[in-house]
Amino acid sequence: MIPFTPQAGDIIYADRILYKHYGVYIGNDQVVHFAAKKENETDAKNAHIQKTTLAQFLKGDQGYIETENIDNAFSPQETVRRALSQVGLGKGQYNLVFRNCEHFARWCKTGIAQSQQVKNVATGVAVGAAAIAVTAIAAAAISAITDNKDNKK
Repeated sequence: MIPFTPQAGDIIYADRILYKHYGVYIGNDQVVHFAAKKENETDAKNAHIQKTTLAQFLKGDQGYIETENIDNAFSPQETVRRALSQVGLGKGQYNLVFRNCEHFARWCKTGIAQSQQVKNVATGVAVGAAAIAVTAIAAAAISAITDNKDNKK
């Protein structure tokens, strides 16, 4: 296993099994992230951008450094500055689809608020819907052919 040794300005995440929780490592075992302080970090009403320790951020889960989709990134110093400039903001503005922890971390690093997790779910839903539609069309076509054969008898 590769040791988890983030550097200031890195986007980091903790794998929570069903989702990844993102933040910006700012150095000295500190992380800035968008979450609620209570157990449910996706509690929209209580979420805000906050600074916590790395241990509080990880909550015992494995930490990872995000390396995908961070083209044209700001310098580590600028990334940290952007993250710290938002601490205390965002109360009541958390939205799982449009403004979540990953949107925040990527905005700090690249200036673009996006979430690959949301994109992946949306793609999965679209693919699933297309598969259902194709299956329904195929079933209808087979039924029509079968009915046509039965009517000719």
